[in-house]
Amino acid sequence: MTTALCTTASAVIEIDRMPAHLRGDVEKLLLELPQDPYDYSVFDIWDTAWFTRWRRNADGTIGCRELVYAPAADLACFRRCLGELAQRSGFVAEITTKAA
Repeated sequence: MTTALCTTASAVIEIDRMPAHLRGDVEKLLLELPQDPYDYSVFDIWDTAWFTRWRRNADGTIGCRELVYAPAADLACFRRCLGELAQRSGFVAEITTKAA
């Protein structure tokens, strides 16, 4: 039996000027990222947020900046889905990845 190794990658997700009613859509995409197993050697568990820190902008839109860890293939899928949502809805979404 051959086991494929998944490369864990870290990514910074930056969202800005997103209409607040789309928050649930982004949260659903985040929930699709694998939760287990974590390679705790790649980050400081005590310095990790356990929720999305949304901030409100003066114009009524929202944004966030989050650090996530997931297999590179899953982050690529997340990037594509979030990018499509951002393009359709007219907000800014950037994902910067770095292999662990």
